[in-house]
Amino acid sequence: MKTSLSRFCFSGMIPVVFLGVFLSGCRTPERADGRYEFVFVWDGEIQKAQLFREHANSEVRTAVRDELLREVKPVIAEQLKNANLRNARGKVKVTVSGPPPYTFFTGAVEISTPNISELFSAVESDNVNRIKILLAQNDNLNQRELPSERTAVYMAAAGGHVNSLRTLLQLGADPTLPDFEGDSPLHAAVTADSQPSVQQFIDAGVNINCANAVGLTPLMVAAHLGRMRVLEMLLRSGADPSLKSRNGKTALSFARDAGQMQVITILEQSRKSR
Repeated sequence: MKTSLSRFCFSGMIPVVFLGVFLSGCRTPERADGRYEFVFVWDGEIQKAQLFREHANSEVRTAVRDELLREVKPVIAEQLKNANLRNARGKVKVTVSGPPPYTFFTGAVEISTPNISELFSAVESDNVNRIKILLAQNDNLNQRELPSERTAVYMAAAGGHVNSLRTLLQLGADPTLPDFEGDSPLHAAVTADSQPSVQQFIDAGVNINCANAVGLTPLMVAAHLGRMRVLEMLLRSGADPSLKSRNGKTALSFARDAGQMQVITILEQSRKSR
């Protein structure tokens, strides 16, 4: 009698166990669809992080938070490297969809501190004292704006802000850092037709023949735009008129294409004297 009872109990448990496994296997994975904002403090690594979900009052689940952190961390690291920053505060928006494994769409990293807009504003107003104060506070002399990757030196050159440029170079700013298109601050100074700025870069010993992403040198830019005085400065400082861009054009070719007659004359004379 004992034996039959135990057999009955054992046989009765089997359906229950399998039913539990079946229900577990059919359970729909919890989704995490939505837009999230990831606020961070970075010091060579994420030191502090807060995660907020748009239009939701409930806390973000730990599993979602952990996965999102793993996804966002390399993005922040890469963007801060591009910005030339080791220490920063900022945020990044992420769209999450699907059940695990989740699909992530990461937006641009927004840097709130140091605020490069404040530095650019001081540069554009030639406020030398303000520039010094901001740099002392934030230690961001060579910070690049995202996504343009332009520095304070670039902005000073592009705007012909001679006092700002002199101050930045005296403080040790890198005069060679290009923007996202490969244009150097010297390219920007040539485009702005700022002879004093060009002279400052020459005095700083920058590469006169530096080329941008499509192989344009400052001399080619000067030739195309008809920046005659700047072009003469570059030639006197060792700019090479025989260099070619990626499409095979020299500075003389660009001058001819743009109908810059005075520049053509200068370049032809330069070629004969070589």
